[in-house]
Amino acid sequence: MEKAPPEEGSAARHGSDGRRSLARRAGVTALFVALCVAPIVGRVALEGRSELDLAGEAERAGDPDTQIIHLGRAARWRLPGLSYHQAAIDRLLALAAEYEASEEDDMARELSCLREVRRALLSTRHAFVPGAETLDEVNVRIASLMARQEYQLGMKTGAEAEARRWHLERLRATPAPSRPFVAMLASWSFVGWVLASLGFLLWGIDARGKLRGRQAVRWGAAFLLSLVAWMVSTALAR
Repeated sequence: MEKAPPEEGSAARHGSDGRRSLARRAGVTALFVALCVAPIVGRVALEGRSELDLAGEAERAGDPDTQIIHLGRAARWRLPGLSYHQAAIDRLLALAAEYEASEEDDMARELSCLREVRRALLSTRHAFVPGAETLDEVNVRIASLMARQEYQLGMKTGAEAEARRWHLERLRATPAPSRPFVAMLASWSFVGWVLASLGFLLWGIDARGKLRGRQAVRWGAAFLLSLVAWMVSTALAR
């Protein structure tokens, strides 16, 4: 049996070491991403599920006001890929329809359901408002109910349609966050921190676990700056 030339054996060893190094880096990267993302996803899922369960308990206990409150809280735990917030919104809309169709015509609770949906959609917006069509539908229904309520209480004179348009114009004027720049900075600082952490793991450390000089310094500085920016902007955005 002939032995492989030294050059070929060395190249094979280097190729094998490179593959192992790449596999280790991929594993470390996947583990880091999982450690960053899992707590966030877990918290949102846990809280959303818990609020839906509490809403169900309140419904079985015959306490509709508490049910609406817990559904509104569940609708605020929004994260793409999870369905708890949408389930809460759907239930609130269904309850509003039930109150509208009931013989008692419970306008106050119908308004509460619709307002909880509106608050949930606005409080979870970022660059855009999620469920824009649902929000517009809710705004129209709230404006109609508010106008009707005012006339029933004798608070308005004139055409009810005029009052409905007045309310709708103000409901459609989506309020801006009190500190939109700070809120945006907090979001992007978190993304920067995650990316800087990955960069440090991939390019700041070699296959033997030793720091790579300037690259380690650059990625380490980016890690610290983005972390501080995220912490400070999150505190100021409240």
